[in-house]
Amino acid sequence: MDVYKNAVKFFEQLLCAVQAEECANNGTLTHIIENCSNQILTLCLQLNVRQEEMTDFERIIETSLRILQQQLSQLKNKLQQKSNSCNPQSGLALLRGTDSKTATNKNITFFKTTPKVKGLNEIAGLDEVKRTLTTTILLPLHQPQLFLGRKISNSLLLFGPPGTGKTHIAHAIAAEASANFYSVSSSDIFSELVGGTEKAISALFNMVKEEKNCTLLFFDEIDGLCQHRHSNETEFNRRVKTELMMQFSNFEDCPNKFLICATNCPWDLDSAILRRFQNRIYVPLPNKEERLELLKLLTKDTTLENDILWEAVLEQTEGFSGSDLTDLLRNAKNRPIMELLDTVIWQRTSDDKFSPINYTDATNFENLIHCKLSEVPSGCVQTRPMNILDVMEMLNTIRPTVPVSQIVKYETFVN
Repeated sequence: MDVYKNAVKFFEQLLCAVQAEECANNGTLTHIIENCSNQILTLCLQLNVRQEEMTDFERIIETSLRILQQQLSQLKNKLQQKSNSCNPQSGLALLRGTDSKTATNKNITFFKTTPKVKGLNEIAGLDEVKRTLTTTILLPLHQPQLFLGRKISNSLLLFGPPGTGKTHIAHAIAAEASANFYSVSSSDIFSELVGGTEKAISALFNMVKEEKNCTLLFFDEIDGLCQHRHSNETEFNRRVKTELMMQFSNFEDCPNKFLICATNCPWDLDSAILRRFQNRIYVPLPNKEERLELLKLLTKDTTLENDILWEAVLEQTEGFSGSDLTDLLRNAKNRPIMELLDTVIWQRTSDDKFSPINYTDATNFENLIHCKLSEVPSGCVQTRPMNILDVMEMLNTIRPTVPVSQIVKYETFVN
């Protein structure tokens, strides 16, 4: 009952504001409209919970609430347009990136993203995945004569356990192709306004289509927008999936435009969405050789790059994802730093640096200083290099994050 009272209160405020012609303060009106919309959304959610038990009267209320919310959305858009006409630099940034170059469509601004990976050579292992993406995306761009008269597969799905490098691969391919790169996730385009999510999806695809140069759209966590249908599916989910399927279908005929979607849960995707991906690529956990390649890549600036003791680490990292191995090395690199907290004997070097004394390998016991870490001058502490024992020690605490049962589920889906 409190929700209904709050809704009435906000609508009364809106009515008073409009009657008093306070339209000069669009910010106040917009805030009140948002409060009204939030109350309507709360009421709709409460009604949806008991969808099958709703009375005819409650169904009429739900329909009226959705119509009212749509009208409030239109009023809010008009106020924003009026505000934007006074302030040409204002706008709604739905998607955030790192590149200053942008593309705009009406009042929505999409930021291009600079790939975080420079190329496929920065991706360890996954040779089959790289070959497939090279054949599908890079070859048609660099050797177009090979594909004359053939339809290019420009919609791909990357699926596999979390932490296997799906996002890194998308960034690497965008860098290799020198493509305009848009990277979004389902959370970037969700809107609480009726029809807002569908409009954002449409605007996003229109932005990509209008690009003159090669463009890659990467959609992470695509399962957040288009899970398979079920009896309790809401009207909102149906509308979003319909919009996505329409955009996917239209995207097939766009030259030099590529769509890569990623998911950790391919079995949750609607079958109609799955069919629209011309290529579905499994990104598995790294095997033994790939784990060694990744470990060497992560330690290329250390003395461990060619350490023969990696064999022991490889035996104990079966089932580790690329993300797990990265966490393992990150924690191993922190061990020498953690040891500094207990160090009380330091060796002062010729350049006035303080290094913890190593009794095992030390041959020079001159210039020793007895003090705590807090007493060492700022900026003068040096750590010992990370060694293979640090990695072995961290294997006692860092464990695989992907359970075996889930791997079986992926293999079943692939087959």
